[in-house]
Amino acid sequence: FSAWREEVLSIKEPPLVHNPEKLLPHEILHTISDLTRGEAIIATDVGQHQMWSCQYFHFKRPGQLLTSGGFGTMGFGLGAAIGAKQGNPDKTVIHITGDGCFRMNGNELATEAYYGLPVITVIFNNRNLGMVRQWQSLIYDHRYSQTSLENRSPDFVKFADAFGLKGRRVTQPSELEEAITEALAESAQGRGYVIDCAI
Repeated sequence: FSAWREEVLSIKEPPLVHNPEKLLPHEILHTISDLTRGEAIIATDVGQHQMWSCQYFHFKRPGQLLTSGGFGTMGFGLGAAIGAKQGNPDKTVIHITGDGCFRMNGNELATEAYYGLPVITVIFNNRNLGMVRQWQSLIYDHRYSQTSLENRSPDFVKFADAFGLKGRRVTQPSELEEAITEALAESAQGRGYVIDCAI
């Protein structure tokens, strides 16, 4: 076991890239972690955003990550976040989702708004069912089938507004910190918020 452990610990990850023109998943999660001092409860749906959350958010305690694990339950995250906020009204609760997953259960913003449970939803919007498309690239020689959401996604900011919640679309890294800060301020005032991140 010790030889295996030493081998694993010796593996060096490649350095994370930075592009001032593009929103990158690790930078979104690092910014959320920094602005919440790593104290937020994170509820995820299933997909690439789930993997990125596990890799790049700096969790401090058990029970801080709510995810359906390997069960692959798209749409799990918002209900889990609402439950977490109900049970932890003094904590910041952030729902991390993808554009495909959010379309599965985004109507639960109605529950969030009705009960005044200020969950912050951050959508990793790549206009695809990202993890399935990744598998189609890696395993199925780029034979894509039914993973593009290019012309089928709603305006998520308008969707949030329909439930009486504020929202904001972020397309540049320079907009990210301000959007998260605004969402945290809204949450502190008892209102939910949706950030649509164009990755």
